[in-house]
Amino acid sequence: DPMEGLLFWTDWEEGAPRIERCSMAGEARVTIKMVGPEGGWPNGITLDYVLKRVYWIDARSDSIHTTDYDGNDHHLVIKDQEVLSHPFSITLFDNYVYWTDWRTNSVIRANKWNGSDVTIIQRTQSQPFGIQILHSSRQPNNRSHNPCSDNNGGCSHLCLLSVNQTYQCV
Repeated sequence: DPMEGLLFWTDWEEGAPRIERCSMAGEARVTIKMVGPEGGWPNGITLDYVLKRVYWIDARSDSIHTTDYDGNDHHLVIKDQEVLSHPFSITLFDNYVYWTDWRTNSVIRANKWNGSDVTIIQRTQSQPFGIQILHSSRQPNNRSHNPCSDNNGGCSHLCLLSVNQTYQCV
């Protein structure tokens, strides 16, 4: 989330799969959510920039989950659906979560809160990989000042965003 200066990722480490975050400068690394007591395959991840929530796909349990940026308020969005049989990638738009599924060769959407209104958007001839929504609501806006946008933050090489609208020169 460039507006918050945060970077999120999934880690498949055997025995400890998890969702993590740090500042965009690589500082303040924390695990926000361990994925399942018996392990998981957190394939895809996406962010709800407005509500400050993380959504991810677990391809081992064939499920979609969400939590806030700190790992609180976790809930299962959808599981045990024929069209959620081997999910790979995920994104959001409006009130829907969209994902690709390798077993059904499809792009599917459902309500991002309760998994209702499941709709197959497209069936493909082969396994669909990544999915992205290109819309202004999915892009950083100008409401928050980017300290690196003015003269590269005064940095000679790279200016990396950090939390609380700070930055680091590297």
